[in-house]
Amino acid sequence: MTKVSSIKPSKIVAQDKVRPKVALFDLDYTLITADCTEHWLRLLLTRSIFRKVLVIALLPLIKLLTIFNVNLAKRNSVFLWAATVGLSKAKYLQLRDTAARHLVQIKGLNTYREGLERIRWHQSQGHTIIVVTGALRWLARDVCRTLDIQYDHLLGSSERNWGGGRVSDVFCYHQNKVNLLEQHNVLKNGKADYGYSDSAADIPMLSVCKHIYIVNPKPKCQQQFEQALSTKATLLQWRE
Repeated sequence: MTKVSSIKPSKIVAQDKVRPKVALFDLDYTLITADCTEHWLRLLLTRSIFRKVLVIALLPLIKLLTIFNVNLAKRNSVFLWAATVGLSKAKYLQLRDTAARHLVQIKGLNTYREGLERIRWHQSQGHTIIVVTGALRWLARDVCRTLDIQYDHLLGSSERNWGGGRVSDVFCYHQNKVNLLEQHNVLKNGKADYGYSDSAADIPMLSVCKHIYIVNPKPKCQQQFEQALSTKATLLQWRE
């Protein structure tokens, strides 16, 4: 795995005469400095004593789901349901409207400078920029708007009503990222030209990319990247 501090292309890549080249970006810890959904759920779950007690009461269930390796979408649904059960539609939409601003202004969510530079470079080459994130799509959209992260397409997770609250519907994670990319017909013959992520969960998405960039990986993820991608990936260290 090649290691560089940043990427400064030395020459302009010739444009595809049929379709523009495609660059895929994860969001959390790749373009931005935190997990936006985790911060938003924590905000909702700590708003009242009721929700604090509710999530504590649900911890044994969450632990049991983890032990039995129940998929992450269902485990996340428990937190999402606890955070939203009993909220009226108007109240939920009101909380949504303030979510991105709260994360940026109160929680200090920020972008990686090199990530924004890389997006600008892709734009200058006429490439199609696609943000593919496990975050709820509306939250990722609002965070990108607040932080001026520009893209052509954004694919994210969705939610639905259940039991008086909200739960995960389509979870944009692992292989599902590739499935959603294919469903939206944004790849070229099932392939992308560039892929950026910090997470080993994105190995399926990165595997369809010609040029692979690993951003600030944690040691465990880096080992998984090295095993799955060998020397095909370039390691990047990005800063705020």
